[in-house]
Amino acid sequence: LGFSETEVHTGLRKVRWPGRCEELHVVSSQGQVRVMLDVAHNAEGMGALAEELNQRVNGLRQIVFLVSMLDRKDYKNSLEQLLNFKLSSGSKRHWICTSSGHSQARRPETLAAYLRGLGEQDVLVEENPEKALQSASELLSMGSLEEGLIVVLGSVFLVGKLRPLLTSQPITTL
Repeated sequence: LGFSETEVHTGLRKVRWPGRCEELHVVSSQGQVRVMLDVAHNAEGMGALAEELNQRVNGLRQIVFLVSMLDRKDYKNSLEQLLNFKLSSGSKRHWICTSSGHSQARRPETLAAYLRGLGEQDVLVEENPEKALQSASELLSMGSLEEGLIVVLGSVFLVGKLRPLLTSQPITTL
Protein backbone atom coordinates (compact mmCIF):
# COMPACT_ATOMS: atom_id res chain seq x y z
CA LEU A 1 0.00 0.00 0.00
CA GLY A 2 3.03 2.26 0.03
CA PHE A 3 3.30 2.69 3.80
CA SER A 4 6.57 2.14 5.60
CA GLU A 5 6.73 -0.24 8.55
CA THR A 6 7.23 2.74 10.86
CA GLU A 7 4.10 4.43 9.49
CA VAL A 8 2.08 1.25 10.00
CA HIS A 9 3.28 0.92 13.61
CA THR A 10 2.56 4.60 14.28
CA GLY A 11 -0.91 4.26 12.79
CA LEU A 12 -1.70 1.16 14.83
CA ARG A 13 -0.66 2.92 18.05
CA LYS A 14 -3.16 5.66 17.26
CA VAL A 15 -6.10 3.37 16.44
CA ARG A 16 -9.09 4.06 18.64
CA TRP A 17 -11.87 1.49 18.83
CA PRO A 18 -14.72 2.84 20.97
CA GLY A 19 -16.28 0.15 23.09
CA ARG A 20 -13.32 -2.25 22.94
CA CYS A 21 -11.46 -2.27 26.27
CA GLU A 22 -12.28 1.42 26.41
CA GLU A 23 -11.55 2.76 29.86
CA LEU A 24 -13.39 5.84 31.09
CA HIS A 25 -13.32 7.89 34.26
CA VAL A 26 -16.85 9.13 34.85
CA VAL A 27 -18.05 11.57 37.47
CA SER A 28 -21.17 10.28 39.22
CA SER A 29 -23.13 11.39 42.25
CA GLN A 30 -20.91 9.01 44.26
CA GLY A 31 -17.64 10.47 42.91
CA GLN A 32 -15.34 9.48 40.06
CA VAL A 33 -16.06 5.98 38.80
CA ARG A 34 -13.79 3.90 36.60
CA VAL A 35 -15.69 2.15 33.79
CA MET A 36 -14.49 -0.18 31.06
CA LEU A 37 -16.65 -0.76 28.00
CA ASP A 38 -16.09 -3.92 26.00
CA VAL A 39 -18.27 -5.28 23.23
CA ALA A 40 -17.09 -8.85 23.92
CA HIS A 41 -20.11 -11.04 23.17
CA ASN A 42 -18.69 -14.56 22.72
CA ALA A 43 -16.34 -16.90 24.57
CA GLU A 44 -13.27 -15.80 22.64
CA GLY A 45 -13.96 -12.12 23.23
CA MET A 46 -14.68 -12.60 26.92
CA GLY A 47 -11.58 -14.76 27.31
CA ALA A 48 -9.52 -11.99 25.73
CA LEU A 49 -11.19 -9.46 28.02
CA ALA A 50 -10.32 -11.56 31.09
CA GLU A 51 -6.68 -11.68 29.93
CA GLU A 52 -6.68 -7.94 29.30
CA LEU A 53 -8.12 -7.27 32.75
CA ASN A 54 -5.47 -9.52 34.31
CA GLN A 55 -2.75 -7.49 32.55
CA ARG A 56 -4.13 -3.96 32.89
CA VAL A 57 -5.96 -3.94 36.17
CA ASN A 58 -4.40 -4.67 39.51
CA GLY A 59 -5.17 -3.63 43.03
CA LEU A 60 -8.92 -3.78 42.54
CA ARG A 61 -11.00 -4.21 45.67
CA GLN A 62 -14.24 -4.54 43.70
CA ILE A 63 -15.24 -5.28 40.14
CA VAL A 64 -18.79 -5.09 38.83
CA PHE A 65 -19.57 -6.93 35.61
CA LEU A 66 -22.65 -5.35 34.04
CA VAL A 67 -23.70 -7.84 31.38
CA SER A 68 -26.32 -8.40 28.70
CA MET A 69 -26.22 -10.95 25.88
CA LEU A 70 -28.31 -11.88 22.87
CA ASP A 71 -30.20 -15.17 22.76
CA ARG A 72 -28.11 -16.48 19.87
CA LYS A 73 -24.86 -16.23 21.83
CA ASP A 74 -23.31 -19.03 23.90
CA TYR A 75 -23.78 -17.27 27.22
CA LYS A 76 -22.62 -20.21 29.34
CA ASN A 77 -19.16 -20.59 27.85
CA SER A 78 -18.83 -16.82 27.50
CA LEU A 79 -19.60 -16.05 31.14
CA GLU A 80 -17.31 -18.85 32.32
CA GLN A 81 -14.42 -17.09 30.58
CA LEU A 82 -14.81 -14.10 32.87
CA LEU A 83 -14.18 -16.29 35.87
CA ASN A 84 -10.56 -16.41 34.62
CA PHE A 85 -10.13 -12.85 35.82
CA LYS A 86 -7.92 -13.21 38.89
CA LEU A 87 -9.24 -11.30 41.86
CA SER A 88 -6.79 -10.14 44.49
CA SER A 89 -7.16 -11.65 47.94
CA GLY A 90 -10.00 -9.92 49.75
CA SER A 91 -11.44 -8.49 46.54
CA LYS A 92 -15.09 -8.84 45.59
CA ARG A 93 -16.76 -9.61 42.26
CA HIS A 94 -20.31 -8.40 41.62
CA TRP A 95 -22.58 -9.18 38.68
CA ILE A 96 -25.50 -7.14 37.41
CA CYS A 97 -27.46 -8.85 34.67
CA THR A 98 -29.48 -6.49 32.51
CA SER A 99 -31.05 -6.19 29.09
CA SER A 100 -29.75 -4.15 26.19
CA GLY A 101 -33.33 -3.62 25.11
CA HIS A 102 -32.71 -5.46 21.84
CA SER A 103 -35.60 -7.67 20.75
CA GLN A 104 -33.28 -10.71 20.85
CA ALA A 105 -31.72 -10.00 24.24
CA ARG A 106 -31.54 -12.97 26.58
CA ARG A 107 -33.53 -12.55 29.77
CA PRO A 108 -31.30 -11.18 32.55
CA GLU A 109 -32.81 -13.73 34.93
CA THR A 110 -31.37 -16.54 32.77
CA LEU A 111 -27.88 -15.06 32.97
CA ALA A 112 -28.21 -14.55 36.71
CA ALA A 113 -29.42 -18.11 37.33
CA TYR A 114 -26.47 -19.52 35.39
CA LEU A 115 -23.96 -17.39 37.29
CA ARG A 116 -25.47 -18.45 40.60
CA GLY A 117 -25.21 -22.06 39.43
CA LEU A 118 -21.47 -21.48 38.90
CA GLY A 119 -21.21 -20.46 42.55
CA GLU A 120 -21.24 -16.70 42.07
CA GLN A 121 -22.97 -15.21 45.09
CA ASP A 122 -23.29 -11.51 44.38
CA VAL A 123 -25.61 -11.52 41.37
CA LEU A 124 -28.32 -8.90 40.81
CA VAL A 125 -30.91 -8.49 38.08
CA GLU A 126 -31.88 -5.06 36.81
CA GLU A 127 -33.80 -5.06 33.54
CA ASN A 128 -33.20 -1.37 32.81
CA PRO A 129 -29.57 -0.81 31.71
CA GLU A 130 -29.44 2.79 32.93
CA LYS A 131 -30.63 1.70 36.38
CA ALA A 132 -28.17 -1.20 36.25
CA LEU A 133 -25.34 1.27 35.67
CA GLN A 134 -26.53 3.36 38.62
CA SER A 135 -26.68 0.23 40.79
CA ALA A 136 -23.13 -0.67 39.73
CA SER A 137 -21.91 2.77 40.78
CA GLU A 138 -23.72 2.47 44.10
CA LEU A 139 -22.12 -0.94 44.74
CA LEU A 140 -18.67 0.55 44.22
CA SER A 141 -19.42 3.53 46.45
CA MET A 142 -19.82 1.15 49.38
CA GLY A 143 -16.06 0.64 49.17
CA SER A 144 -13.36 2.77 47.65
CA LEU A 145 -14.31 4.08 44.21
CA GLU A 146 -10.62 4.41 43.29
CA GLU A 147 -10.13 0.70 43.85
CA GLY A 148 -13.18 -0.39 41.88
CA LEU A 149 -14.12 -0.94 38.26
CA ILE A 150 -17.38 -1.37 36.36
CA VAL A 151 -17.07 -3.48 33.21
CA VAL A 152 -19.96 -3.13 30.75
CA LEU A 153 -19.92 -6.09 28.37
CA GLY A 154 -21.65 -8.90 26.53
CA SER A 155 -23.44 -6.96 23.85
CA VAL A 156 -22.63 -4.35 21.25
CA PHE A 157 -26.17 -3.12 21.89
CA LEU A 158 -25.59 -2.65 25.62
CA VAL A 159 -22.33 -0.76 25.10
CA GLY A 160 -24.00 1.27 22.35
CA LYS A 161 -26.82 2.21 24.71
CA LEU A 162 -24.69 3.14 27.72
CA ARG A 163 -21.63 4.72 26.11
CA PRO A 164 -23.43 7.95 25.13
CA LEU A 165 -24.59 8.34 28.75
CA LEU A 166 -20.99 8.03 29.94
CA THR A 167 -19.24 10.09 27.29
CA SER A 168 -21.88 12.18 25.50
CA GLN A 169 -20.32 10.73 22.33
CA PRO A 170 -22.18 7.95 20.52
CA ILE A 171 -20.31 5.17 18.77
CA THR A 172 -20.21 6.15 15.14
CA THR A 173 -19.56 4.05 12.08
CA LEU A 174 -17.79 5.01 8.88
